[in-house]
Amino acid sequence: MNCKNKQKNRYVNSVVMLAILLTAAVFVVIASPAAGAKEFVQPTYEFSTNYYDAYGEPDLYVSVL
Repeated sequence: MNCKNKQKNRYVNSVVMLAILLTAAVFVVIASPAAGAKEFVQPTYEFSTNYYDAYGEPDLYVSVL
């Protein structure tokens, strides 16, 4: 009889822990700002600075003092 109670308690504890973990996971997913991720996507129409000339060599100048 005691063995069945231990198994039942272990099962109940496992279910409670699983419910707590799922609740925490749902809270994290809901609380995370999904719309904020769009701020880091660069628009396709913006151009960056072109540091290369027509021959593929870098067009950088450095002076050492």
